[in-house]
Amino acid sequence: MTRRGATKAVETGFGEGRLRIARSYLKAARLEVAMSGTGDIGNPAMSQIVNAAIAYADALTARFAGKINRADHAAVVKTMATRLEIAFLQRRPAGCGASSMRRTKLNTE
Repeated sequence: MTRRGATKAVETGFGEGRLRIARSYLKAARLEVAMSGTGDIGNPAMSQIVNAAIAYADALTARFAGKINRADHAAVVKTMATRLEIAFLQRRPAGCGASSMRRTKLNTE
């Protein structure tokens, strides 16, 4: 079976594991910076920072959306926006559709 799409569903505890990994990458980046000398190349520390950011994003989407972005790490914004929109739509009061919200905003301006 071939997976399709930019996201992958994950189990409940996946986010906690990714959070631990993210913290480890951040710690490694801080150590790399602390140990570097004047004139050293910053690429190793930057690699750790990028990996930490990806792992933090995975932890966030795993926790709140139940999925992670597989290849397109920039898609984390879309994944979270979709999840937040779903959460909003599930919790809004009856009669508060998008069109009525637009009318209300226009009337208050």
